[in-house]
Amino acid sequence: MQRRHMYVVVPVIVLATVLIVWFAAHTARRVELKRYSMTATVVQVQAADQMVEAHNEDIPGFMTPMNMDYLVKDQRLLSNLRPGDKIHATLVSDGQNTWELQDVTVTQHAGESAAPANPTSNSNAPAPTSSDKK
Repeated sequence: MQRRHMYVVVPVIVLATVLIVWFAAHTARRVELKRYSMTATVVQVQAADQMVEAHNEDIPGFMTPMNMDYLVKDQRLLSNLRPGDKIHATLVSDGQNTWELQDVTVTQHAGESAAPANPTSNSNAPAPTSSDKK
């Protein structure tokens, strides 16, 4: 009789364990990924690891300026990034484990001067002469 009892108890315990694990896995809190527009300066590129260390500017309501490692899956882009490059990107994050840059564009390459503050002014234009005044 005891042996028969074990044939019933063991499968019931196994089934109960499987159901508890399945239920826990399906009711766990789903992590929500959020998207943030950001600008940053590349500090270091680790192409083999698909990582870029960058110093991000302030992301209001989410992150203060800091150096941080970000995942960048676009291998072609990674091979063209250099320390000192200014970038604009979309940060996709759950605020805990996921820190990925998407839609990365280089806005200024390292060593290039920034665009003039007033792009409509033409420094190459000749200065007005007295004959130009009427």
